[in-house]
Amino acid sequence: MLNRTVHFLAGLFFLLTGHLASAQTPKLFALDALLNWEEPFAIGEKDMVVPFEGMGVTGYKRFYTKMKSGEDCRIFDMNSDAKCQLHLLPSRFPVKLFRAHYSYEGQLYKLEMTLLSAGVREALEVELDKLLGARSTMGKMVNKGQESPIWRWDSPKLILISHAAGPELLRLEILNPNFPTESSFPIRKSVTLIAPQTVAAPVDLDALLDFDKVWTYSPDDLEKVYRVRIPDQKEGAQFEWLGAEKTRARFSRKVNPGSITSLTLLAKQMEAQEAIVEFVGGRLARVTITLYNRRDSGAIEPSKFREKFIKAGQHLKQRLAMAPKNTSAAAGADRKVARWLWESPQCLALIEHNDYEGEAAQVPELLQLKLAPPRPTE
Repeated sequence: MLNRTVHFLAGLFFLLTGHLASAQTPKLFALDALLNWEEPFAIGEKDMVVPFEGMGVTGYKRFYTKMKSGEDCRIFDMNSDAKCQLHLLPSRFPVKLFRAHYSYEGQLYKLEMTLLSAGVREALEVELDKLLGARSTMGKMVNKGQESPIWRWDSPKLILISHAAGPELLRLEILNPNFPTESSFPIRKSVTLIAPQTVAAPVDLDALLDFDKVWTYSPDDLEKVYRVRIPDQKEGAQFEWLGAEKTRARFSRKVNPGSITSLTLLAKQMEAQEAIVEFVGGRLARVTITLYNRRDSGAIEPSKFREKFIKAGQHLKQRLAMAPKNTSAAAGADRKVARWLWESPQCLALIEHNDYEGEAAQVPELLQLKLAPPRPTE
């Protein structure tokens, strides 16, 4: 009898705790099910709440405010909480806040989403490029005297803007291009303070990784392989000389004024921020390719940073047919820089980054690939 009682109580305990756990598990809501990217502003105020109420979620709220013009407008708010967790693009991007702006007449003119990590920007940009069938342009927004970078997609159906909303948050603003922008302060701030830019044709840096040829390059040879920027040139340049003596050259995303120039390598599988080429005695002697720079690229998830590091290392390992040496100890006792060195008959190659994994409360800051001719044989 005692055994039966024990088994009954144990079963009851697991049943109750299991029920409590399931009751506490938040419901997942995919905002993709609510958004129609073909007609993003067709959803009415009543239609906005139906999917949430269908899940038994009533944590949303409406409040009234005014546009800059003084016209009334209504805002629908939904926050992720213990009852409901929002996410975007098949569960890849957790969303903290979803907000819809309606005019007094009921016209949806703006959608906002605040994502929980600014480090997902690069991955999100790739997904949005695919979804919208176009690449973003880069610009800037000024708020309270502070400039911050933004990424913008334009189409006849929507204007989509992505920008940092704080150290760890990323905000998406989806604007109705047919709504009178002068009547709304949020739209006015987002649209008119953008520095208009376009995306120039990408520059393929793989010629700098052709170790059979690159160490024979003279400054004239570099100009035959890539287009140098000339005075007053507005577009079409691929690099620029850092001085009249032509001993240092720079490839950068800003080589063309007013546009962003994408730098690619490894058969366009990876993008770079910058490349510096140095000549000694009339021959190319050093190449430094910055694959990631937190100051210019923005925050990045450690997993994405590691993907870049591994991809670059695997390419060199395969290309040079040898494994690298870990030379991190050469950075000193504090080991703030992780270094991996290849010494081959084709080149000297070094990949280095800040040792964020070995430092408490640190984040990825810099990832560089440094190349030089092979050491002379005795």
